[in-house]
Amino acid sequence: GRTSEEGGLDPEVARYLTPTPPPTLSEAAPHSAGAAAAGAPAAPAAADARVAGAPMTPVESSMFRPGWEDIFRMNQKQLEAAVMRVSADPNLEPGRKAYLIQNIMVSKYIVAQQRRMQAESDGGAAPGAAAGGIGAVGTPGVCAHAALGHAGCDHAAPDGQRQQQQHAHGSSELVPHVAKSYHDAAKGIFGCKHYKRRAQLVAPCCNRVFPCRLCHDEAMPHRMDRYAVSEMVCMTCGVRGPVGATCSGCAARPARYYCAICHLLDDESGRDIYHCPFCNVCRRGRGLGIDFFHCMTCNSCMSLSVFKTHKCRERAMEGNCPVCSEYLFDSADPIKELPCGHLLHSQCFAEYTRYNYTCPLCSKSVGDMSVYFQMLDSLLASERLPPEYAGRMQQVLCNDCGKSGFARFHFAYHACPHCRSYNTRVV
Repeated sequence: GRTSEEGGLDPEVARYLTPTPPPTLSEAAPHSAGAAAAGAPAAPAAADARVAGAPMTPVESSMFRPGWEDIFRMNQKQLEAAVMRVSADPNLEPGRKAYLIQNIMVSKYIVAQQRRMQAESDGGAAPGAAAGGIGAVGTPGVCAHAALGHAGCDHAAPDGQRQQQQHAHGSSELVPHVAKSYHDAAKGIFGCKHYKRRAQLVAPCCNRVFPCRLCHDEAMPHRMDRYAVSEMVCMTCGVRGPVGATCSGCAARPARYYCAICHLLDDESGRDIYHCPFCNVCRRGRGLGIDFFHCMTCNSCMSLSVFKTHKCRERAMEGNCPVCSEYLFDSADPIKELPCGHLLHSQCFAEYTRYNYTCPLCSKSVGDMSVYFQMLDSLLASERLPPEYAGRMQQVLCNDCGKSGFARFHFAYHACPHCRSYNTRVV
């Protein structure tokens, strides 16, 4: 999109980020009168003249264009107000509204990237800043979460720069016999089958300790609210305290990565994780605009490699995998997008296509089946049907092109007369 020289944003986005203008003179007059009655200093004579009907001097009315410092000072409430101004503008088309809202939500991230690139061009950027703040422990840089306004995020910052969170239920306490869990018991690596971590979470719903949210959901008939988690148990010292980037008892780091929004702890080395403000969950990857983008229609993060070929489907991720029935939005496994736009796990796709070549939801072909269809053409050309069926025609509906027509009768295969696909059904 277009960028402005001042903030690295589309000028129209900057216009909607402009704070609400001050009250008009008629709105401010009662307040001024009340202040005067209370003994406040009198207003200047020029203001009195304007109220009395005297000619007003020209007022500078140029639109305020927020720059880097202004955008960084904006809090979440101001960003939400900007989004509401875009939504309420009747002169904008729906597509333009979606574009502006998405750019407003990531405006801090865009500005952070602009500042980083300018710092690099000036020769003053630190090595860690070029990585966007997502890197090794102690690496300086701009955290994508902080740039997006997530003040609670503590992403790979040095121990000396952190502030321990206050315990929501009082002081920390020692758990005498903490049941340690392991990601790899042979190597003594703490965690579970889902994550490497040196702390366990206290489920706010049942007050029981589990290695992670997924372990809780597998063992209990209800689901854990990841955002409501407030306590953790350190497996290094056994202290139960507030969930955070460091243990309140031994000050050790339970994981390399911690998100104060999702309360995700992950100690896997070399794994890039980012928090998507639109999905409001952490995803595997380097970040939005780097190797992923968020599709507002599908409400999910997609790889930039499919940006041009992606087919949008309304809230596509908010459903279950058609093969294993797992909820896709929360799934940690890779997801495969079919040509028709439907989604399923990559592993489920590999197993499913061993015996099927049609989408389990809409029955369209899951790939280029032209070679297979040519084989069927050769097979049918060599077959001889009984005389009573030789000239018979059958009406079929093609699952690929959606058209109906008449095809030569066969006991198993009917080619679409329009696209020559054998992915048809008898009408």
